[in-house]
Amino acid sequence: MVPVTIHAVVYIAHPISGDVAGNLAAGRKFVLHAYRMGYAPVAPWITGCGVLDENNPDDRALGLACDFATVAACDQFWVCGDAEPVAASSGIRQELAVALARGLIRRRFIMSAGGLIQEVVV
Repeated sequence: MVPVTIHAVVYIAHPISGDVAGNLAAGRKFVLHAYRMGYAPVAPWITGCGVLDENNPDDRALGLACDFATVAACDQFWVCGDAEPVAASSGIRQELAVALARGLIRRRFIMSAGGLIQEVVV
């Protein structure tokens, strides 16, 4: 087995609403990208979508609270997807505020129409 070095634990932020199935599929691609780059990605919203009801205010609040706690425990915060962070979902904006308050390293990634993932300088 080849030794593996993990650079950091990273929170993967990606929009969910709208095309939920498509956004979850795209989010999983960013998670895989992080794994392959040697990072330990965390994306609790992927699991949360399977068990919490986004339309139930109590479930939404619980999911976001768990996301905030997870962001606070990570080393980096990656905003992934097409939308600019300020134009992204309210959930991502709130997660970003936690990351900024904690002084986390922030990175931004987008995916081209061909599926290529590229980092964008923030």
